[in-house]
Amino acid sequence: MRALFTFLTLVGVGLAVSFAQFSAASVAEIKIFTSRAVATVIEQVGPQFESVTGNKLNGVVDLTIALVNRVRAGETVDIVVALPELIDSLIKDGRIIGETRTNLVRSGLGVEVQAGAPKPDVTSVDAFKQTLLQAKTVGYLNTPAGTHLDAILNRLGIAEVMKQKNHTPEY
Repeated sequence: MRALFTFLTLVGVGLAVSFAQFSAASVAEIKIFTSRAVATVIEQVGPQFESVTGNKLNGVVDLTIALVNRVRAGETVDIVVALPELIDSLIKDGRIIGETRTNLVRSGLGVEVQAGAPKPDVTSVDAFKQTLLQAKTVGYLNTPAGTHLDAILNRLGIAEVMKQKNHTPEY
């Protein structure tokens, strides 16, 4: 619990530094494009930020690539939280200001199951591998995280078996 509090505090400080360029007189609402992982942090620290600054945070949550594509299409946003290479591409395309680029968070992969299902055992590499092999289906998106998972499945030697169980939805 202490580690979670420390993490949330550090992210909160990072958000405050990132938002420091906005003044209460000039911005009433700050539009943030972010993935679900960072959105959960903003839900925790956002109310305190809003009460201190008077600004309102408007978090738009979607797949990172979908959000980046919205920026590429010209949608206006104040803050984009995305993978460094995607941020760099937006800077290169002139869609965001390079001097505002800030490394904010580092995010890992998570495992989800249907509500009511037992928690999967991911306490060790072997347990994780067995959990995957015992699953009826495994779904993940064709995103950078999905590509990373593909590499993990290859390293575990179960990529071919998992292809039969994989469901990759379109987005």
